[in-house]
Amino acid sequence: MLREIVKHGWSVADEKSYPQVEHRDRDGLPRPLVDADIRIASACATSLSAFFLRNHAAIAAGDGEPICQSFTDDEGRIVRLTLPYEAFQLFNIGTDLRPPSVDAGRPPLGRNDPCRCGSGKKYKVCHLDEDRSLS
Repeated sequence: MLREIVKHGWSVADEKSYPQVEHRDRDGLPRPLVDADIRIASACATSLSAFFLRNHAAIAAGDGEPICQSFTDDEGRIVRLTLPYEAFQLFNIGTDLRPPSVDAGRPPLGRNDPCRCGSGKKYKVCHLDEDRSLS
């Protein structure tokens, strides 16, 4: 990233002004990054870039008109961005942003199977409770 900044002559506030990808457990403890974390961060970064490219005129005008757009990557991850953030409620969006077809064709996970998120944990300790609350 530093090489790209120098190459393009981008201005940066200081050397610590870079995004840092990290994964934290629900209790806030850091956890090693897995492939799924990098793919999620990449989907977010790509979506944010596309959001600003599509809406640069409205953002520059600052007219205050709320914007909400969703972006889906090649693996079916959905990133939804809303500007301003507080306008999220205006768009009447449910909490489950996944389309019903994302897990279509996959066999259901057993409690003791490895979680699909790639954490290395058993499904029952990782995402079982979250998935049940979305149902």
